[in-house]
Amino acid sequence: MSSKTRQIPEVKCPVCGAKSLTEQETKYDVDHFGPVLLTTIVCANCSFKHSDVICLNVQEPSSISASIEDLEDLKMSVVRSSNATIQIPELGVLITPGPIAEGFISNVEGVLERVERVTRMLVRDPKKRERAERFLQRIKEARDGRIKFTLVIKDPLGNSAIIAKDERKIKRRKLTKREIEKLRARQQTLLPNN
Repeated sequence: MSSKTRQIPEVKCPVCGAKSLTEQETKYDVDHFGPVLLTTIVCANCSFKHSDVICLNVQEPSSISASIEDLEDLKMSVVRSSNATIQIPELGVLITPGPIAEGFISNVEGVLERVERVTRMLVRDPKKRERAERFLQRIKEARDGRIKFTLVIKDPLGNSAIIAKDERKIKRRKLTKREIEKLRARQQTLLPNN
């Protein structure tokens, strides 16, 4: 692992407009995947933060799925680039890339924590509270290993991965042209109008 940090004085923060951004680049060697670069941009003025994961080897567009059947499976490593879509069909989870989507390196439990954190914001809305609380209960059951589910990552650039000790739990395949077009079309609908 190697890391370097640099100032970005010529670029304004997209949130506060201050020219106080720093970028940190950290190179990781991910087992069974290869070298990746984790970039993080932070504003010293307002604490805005944006991260991404970039694969340093050429990869093909891919769909990766993992069967999560017990607590040990929650420890599988997850590398998600900002271009990737994450699905957990059994829970109705769909995380799509948008204009400020972030890449990350985590594990399956960390993905569930991210979903839980976003859902907790919905609990504040009285109209969505009951449904959000039921969903949070399902997430808790999944984190406790009481629900079997599938984690699917579709990445048109191939910069994402799921890594497990038991590779038989992971299925990889190349995305079809139609799937790539569908992912790009979904991403285009999320971009703001200029």
